[in-house]
Amino acid sequence: MIKLKRLLLIHWQAYDFQLVEFEGITLITGQTGVGKSTIIDALNVILLGEKQKHIFNKAANENSRRTLESYLYGKLGDDGGDGFFYLREENFTSYLVAEFENEETCEYFCCGFVADCSSDHSSPNVQWLTTKSKLPADYFINEEERIPYSINELIYENNFKTENEKVTLIVTDKDYRKKIAGLFGQIRDDYRRLLKQSVSFTPVKDIEMFLTDFVSETESPINVEEMQKSIRRYNDLEQESDKIKSKVAKLEDIKSELQGLEKRKLLELRQEYFIEKAKLDALQEQKENYHIDVENYQRQIEKNTRDIADSSKRIDVLGAKKEEMRDKRDSLVVLKDKVFLNNQIKSVNEQVQTIQNQTEQGQEAIALMKYFIRVVKALPIELPSITNLVKVFEKYNQEQKLISKFVEMNDLLDQIVKELVSYKHFVNEQEKRLKSKVSVLLNEEERLKKGIKMVPEQIRVFKEALQKYLSNYDKNAQVEYLSDVIDFKQGEESWQKAVEAYLGGQRYYLVIDPKFYNKALQYYQSVQKQKEIYGIGIINLEKLQKKHFNAKKNSLARKLKTGDQLVQAYINFLLGHVIACEDIFSLAKFSTSITIDGFLYKGFVTRKLQFKNLTMSIGSTAVKKQLLDVQEKLNGCQEELRTLEKKLTILKEVENYQKKDSYSCEIVTEYADSEKLNQKLADLKTLENKLNNLDDSELVELDEKIKCLDKEVSDLTVQITKITTNSNTSQETMNQINQTLLPQCLEKIMAQEKIFQTKFESCQQLPSFEEAYRVAVNKLDILVYQKFITNYENNQKQTQVSINELEEKIREKMNDYNQMFTENLSINLKQSNLYLEEYEKFTNSELPKFELDIKDAKEKAVYEFRYEFLGKLKSNIENIQRQVNEINDALKNRKFGEDTYRFKITAASNNKEYYEMIMDEMLMDNGEWNLLSAAFESKYAQQIEVLFSILSGNDLDNGQSKESRIQAFSDYKTYLTFDMIVTKGDSTQRLSKTYEQKSGGETQIPLYISLLAAFSQVYRVNNTRRNNTLRLIIMDEAFNKIDGEKIKQCIQMIKGFGLQAIFSTPPEKISEIMEEADKALVVFRNQNQATLREFSSLYEMIGEPYEV
Repeated sequence: MIKLKRLLLIHWQAYDFQLVEFEGITLITGQTGVGKSTIIDALNVILLGEKQKHIFNKAANENSRRTLESYLYGKLGDDGGDGFFYLREENFTSYLVAEFENEETCEYFCCGFVADCSSDHSSPNVQWLTTKSKLPADYFINEEERIPYSINELIYENNFKTENEKVTLIVTDKDYRKKIAGLFGQIRDDYRRLLKQSVSFTPVKDIEMFLTDFVSETESPINVEEMQKSIRRYNDLEQESDKIKSKVAKLEDIKSELQGLEKRKLLELRQEYFIEKAKLDALQEQKENYHIDVENYQRQIEKNTRDIADSSKRIDVLGAKKEEMRDKRDSLVVLKDKVFLNNQIKSVNEQVQTIQNQTEQGQEAIALMKYFIRVVKALPIELPSITNLVKVFEKYNQEQKLISKFVEMNDLLDQIVKELVSYKHFVNEQEKRLKSKVSVLLNEEERLKKGIKMVPEQIRVFKEALQKYLSNYDKNAQVEYLSDVIDFKQGEESWQKAVEAYLGGQRYYLVIDPKFYNKALQYYQSVQKQKEIYGIGIINLEKLQKKHFNAKKNSLARKLKTGDQLVQAYINFLLGHVIACEDIFSLAKFSTSITIDGFLYKGFVTRKLQFKNLTMSIGSTAVKKQLLDVQEKLNGCQEELRTLEKKLTILKEVENYQKKDSYSCEIVTEYADSEKLNQKLADLKTLENKLNNLDDSELVELDEKIKCLDKEVSDLTVQITKITTNSNTSQETMNQINQTLLPQCLEKIMAQEKIFQTKFESCQQLPSFEEAYRVAVNKLDILVYQKFITNYENNQKQTQVSINELEEKIREKMNDYNQMFTENLSINLKQSNLYLEEYEKFTNSELPKFELDIKDAKEKAVYEFRYEFLGKLKSNIENIQRQVNEINDALKNRKFGEDTYRFKITAASNNKEYYEMIMDEMLMDNGEWNLLSAAFESKYAQQIEVLFSILSGNDLDNGQSKESRIQAFSDYKTYLTFDMIVTKGDSTQRLSKTYEQKSGGETQIPLYISLLAAFSQVYRVNNTRRNNTLRLIIMDEAFNKIDGEKIKQCIQMIKGFGLQAIFSTPPEKISEIMEEADKALVVFRNQNQATLREFSSLYEMIGEPYEV
């Protein structure tokens, strides 16, 4: 057994110098990030003979970006720019060397690498090394300088060593791997693959992946390129054949469509025959109908003449009777009385209508006057003149008095209206001014809601312009109102009106940085050239820096605060001498003083400051107070505006009153009381009663008889008129038929006969058309030629449309044919014979030739397919089966608790038929493939065809899917199913079926054990000879899902397999592992330096910290 004894780390990540010693089972532990994986990665480099970053352990971090350079230079992290921080900044040399003992021969050897690294962190000069002895006593360190030997120094030191002590340097990775393979007992190269997988071993649930990636040797690759060349040749021929077949199919389709076109054209010709024949027959029928109509009209005229004569005689008889009755009626007395009364009633009715109209007109005038009087009384105004006039109206409130005094009241109301019209102009002006004021207040309200304080417009414009001017010199320059930078101290807000009234316009003095004061003055002076601007103050804070002003006790300055010391000095100057007094009588005690209600004493004079219309501007609440004040004014103005609008609405109605003229006044005076109307209605009633009392029964009887006679005469007269009209119409129609219609019909018949003869005289289908026409006509119960013609014209149009569509369709198919096959045949239907000739050429000559070529190409492709494809699939399957059998042999007598394990490989259920074909004994015959033997080909014809299609890539359109499918069916694993059988006593279970029900540890253990079995096979542990080999297995983050008892069993199993193991694990797992481990190494880290301490038992480790 070849055993790892020690590992030397010099300048490797956080280890400047570290010697690590190993036993049979060695545990490496420590907190996360202290440097456990760093040791594992060092062993990886030495044992695998590789420097690429992919070999570094991923167990702790799947996204690890560790590289050899980062380990050597000790990369710490990003420096904030394009570079990194490193532990080592100077030139140095690193060593990674492992010491091994051959226990059988008691000999030692070392292997590893030396690396010269430069201060610019460029790629280091790395050379592999081996020795035939233990690690040197100086550990490759110059004892005088206390630094490791560089590569050149190491070569020089060789001159002073014995043959066994000399260091052999190896340049290439390949030569180093070949060298250590011999040192490790000439083991198979598979150990490297197993070591890589075991270090970051994460058991998978896919047993296939475990066996093929962790256990199996590299499979024999199947090169399908040569085979695909033959397949492509075969496919090309088949595609060309398919192209010709496609051409034939297209041409056959065009041929079929041309035949259909001929049939439709014949149908159109027959429909044309039916139409023209029916037109001719319809004209013949119309000629006969004209003759019949003439005879019928003649008979009707003769009958009408007789009827007119009879009716005329009857009219004469009725006239005589009517004349006799009229004479008798005129002789009656009652007739004269009735006429007289009717004339009188008519006259009185006309008078009633006139009086009634005038009465209504007068009453409307009275009602209108009453309405306007009510409107005037409702006006909310107190004009003395209007009030006096309204009082006059009160005297004539009753309607009768109003009628009698209408003329005076009419003049009075006109006078009132004129005064109110004048008053309306005054109200309009009031409304206009008020609306303007509301508009201003609304604008102010909107600005205040946005937090914009109200200041005089001239000052605001100047401030904004000055701000812009100073910003040209310094974008941070600020211009502020004095009122914006001061505020009232808490509890002093009640003095705001007094302070604001005292300061007045000084509140809007401008506060600027002293360094901008002269610039501000320059601007102030320059704007005077455009327009005189005055009253705006700019505070000279620069002067205030040099002076000190104190505020007197109880002065107004004591009631204000500011965050600017210079502004505070100005407030002291301005208000520090103004004393706040509690009452007016205390004012005279001071030179300048003021009370809270605005009484000011100054210059020996006491006066009251104005509070009305005072705008609050000082402090953080100034905007809020200004907004409340504006809203209060706005509400008042809006209420006043509503009152004015109500007045104007009433005044507009009064304005419409028109003074009545004298004639209208007379009508009101004479007729408005309705007395004349009532008198005239009474007279009308008397006359109607007299008329109703007359006895006129005989008169009524005679009138009724006369009326009946008139009715009969009228009916006879109407009848004679109708008959006469009918006769005239019949005569006119008969003349039109004889003189116009009949001659025209004869001409049309001759013209239609000529058209018919021209179209169908030489038609070969004429007899069949005639018979078909006769049958079609006889089928109709009622023959209406126009309907018959219309139907067939519609049918003909449909046929013509279908012919046009079919012709277009044929041209499209001809065009498609040309585009699809890159031809240049004419798409003119008159040259359609070209397509028919092409069809005959392909079907009779070219297609049979291609079918023979395809057969030969297919035979060649199948011949290559059987050697390259099926042979290697069979070889790979037999290889994996052999290796799995070896694993199973190693597992056969190994128990984990009560469980034993073995792998099982069976045919994949979805590809079982392919597996049986590949493994069939008939496949081989005297060392040659017998794929084409009749029995084999017959048995697996379908499977061969499908595989052949897949390899040729014909079963899929997408390129990526096509390649992946070819790759899948070229992979022997596609045809197999992998599983592990767990046996416990008499029961067996398939691990793949119990994954979901078992815990993480229960699913990991079988694969851990299988991995150990694989190592034992590679290391030839169970061989009776050539078994003096390396036995090392390394696991990082080992047993992370296995409980304590099972961890012990796993380690015992490792010992049972005769393996040396190194485990890296976090602290929480050490108690279980330590019971079985021979040695424990704990990694400590102090900032950027890592160290190891050795413990031989768990008891020694109790209480030890894992991180400094």
